[in-house]
Amino acid sequence: MINKKISPEENIPELIKESHIIVEAFDDPRTKAVFVNGALTTGKPVIAASGLAGYGRTDSIVTKKISDNFFLVGDGSSDIKSLPPLAPGVCVAAAKQADAVLKIVLDT
Repeated sequence: MINKKISPEENIPELIKESHIIVEAFDDPRTKAVFVNGALTTGKPVIAASGLAGYGRTDSIVTKKISDNFFLVGDGSSDIKSLPPLAPGVCVAAAKQADAVLKIVLDT
């Protein structure tokens, strides 16, 4: 566990230097954006999650390849401001993130 304030320019590349694939799992949208933007500067694969709040809509959670090294898991619309991130969506998103990691590792 890392217990440091993150900054895209200052320490994100340093914090993840030993990682080969980056999986983002922050709840706070601003922290998520700062981390993902900083992680993308490394050129390493980044798998982020966004849009997994609520319930009864887990089938809408998909993985999209945004660029060569950026994958986004989510439904593209839900927001934690109106719906809480509940276990079903969080678990489906985590499983899809794990699947994306496996695809990267096993396909190379």
